[in-house]
Amino acid sequence: MVGALVTQVLLTASQHHGVRNYGLGLLRIPSPAIWALLVASIAWGKKDAWKLVSSLWNWRVKPGYYVMALAYPPGVAIVSLLILRAVGLNERIELDLVEPAKLEFAWLCFRISTVEEIAWVGFLLQAFSKRWTLFQAASLMGLCWGIWYIPLILTNIQVTPNLPLLPLLINFMSIAAICGWLYYRTRSAGVVCIMQLMTNYTTQLIPVLPQRGGETQYVAFVLVKALFSILLFAVWGPKPLFGKTNEGRSSLEAIPALP
Repeated sequence: MVGALVTQVLLTASQHHGVRNYGLGLLRIPSPAIWALLVASIAWGKKDAWKLVSSLWNWRVKPGYYVMALAYPPGVAIVSLLILRAVGLNERIELDLVEPAKLEFAWLCFRISTVEEIAWVGFLLQAFSKRWTLFQAASLMGLCWGIWYIPLILTNIQVTPNLPLLPLLINFMSIAAICGWLYYRTRSAGVVCIMQLMTNYTTQLIPVLPQRGGETQYVAFVLVKALFSILLFAVWGPKPLFGKTNEGRSSLEAIPALP
């Protein structure tokens, strides 16, 4: 996703330094999906590229996976804060009910979640899974995903300010692993998109980001999420977690065992 990263750097730099970009800044959010669809059309053909989009309306999924998509993000956030409270590092949890109620926030989350599903969980995960095991492929995908956000972090554009970079990258690698696991089980980009929406709402609603909760709460949130992602694969597979796949076979093609 070199093209997406270069686009991100150029558009973010132009906005940060006040350089006129003639409206191209509107492409910053959808640019990863645009690049993904373009490259997939060339490398895989238009039919397979379109599957990155059509998977978004595959809703025929067992109800339990919808429950997971809705419950996992706030669950991880609350558990991390309860752990901090148990060791005396957190005294109270104050919810932000104002920002998540705004339609502007909902529209932003929808656009981001859809783009991220097409570009990272859709295109890049499928590309990496042809070479590595699913956990390793998803983790590497998450690393690329996090690197894409670094220009925004360094310029404080459209993100929470003062996010520490190392926990940020671990956070995206953990999110990617969980998204990869859920997609492997459901073959539904739509369910994964719902989970991404809940993740965005959770970080705004519950004080786990540095801006509201401090760096300690953010690090705890990331570590609990990372542990959860590892346990998903360690308990329910697919295994092994690391290694290369057999030549010509994708790690996404393995038949998932029911949890």
